[in-house]
Amino acid sequence: MDKRKRRVRHGMVKERARILVVGGGYVGMYTALRLQRRLKRELERDEVEITVVTPTRT
Repeated sequence: MDKRKRRVRHGMVKERARILVVGGGYVGMYTALRLQRRLKRELERDEVEITVVTPTRT
């Protein structure tokens, strides 16, 4: 089984929740840090993943 999947009590497989923060400026980083504090237990149990991306123009 993939490390990112977890078994729940009733036997169903549950995937890790993924949160995408678009924008790495002040507000994006502030949001990611707030989420990190609020979801501390879930992050420690590897139940959630937070990713910050900054769109760039090419």
